Amino acid sequence: MMMNIEFGQIYVELDTDFDLPSLLLKRLREELDVLGKEISHFNRIFKNADFKLVFIISATRKTDELNIKGPNLVRKKPAAEFVIFIPYKEIVDFVDKVSYALPYVAKGVIFVFNKYKTDSSGVEDIVRNVIVEVRDEPEKFLRKS
Repeated sequence: MMMNIEFGQIYVELDTDFDLPSLLLKRLREELDVLGKEISHFNRIFKNADFKLVFIISATRKTDELNIKGPNLVRKKPAAEFVIFIPYKEIVDFVDKVSYALPYVAKGVIFVFNKYKTDSSGVEDIVRNVIVEVRDEPEKFLRKS
């Protein structure tokens, strides 16, 4: 077994969300898992490589800078959770919203990999490719799963 990436979304500020579809986050997760990254720091903490690296996407109007909080360690699951606070911008169009939010998600993932001395290569390419997929076939990600 190995580390798996998961995404969640929690928006605490009223009317401040990106509400990214689960099909989009699933696609992103599958692509990132293919990279087969390992964070040895968490392997040691959880005493094996079978844990989840969870990125909780959120938004804030309080800053125009990306902000990453964490880790919150959940030993029962086991999981290391990080919250990615994306500077909020009101965007109605789905493709524009994804094109704005996903590069911030990539920066958050890369920040965590770099913080724990893990090679982050491939992350930006994957996000770029998923954005292209969304531009080409937005309806594929908007269907209810």
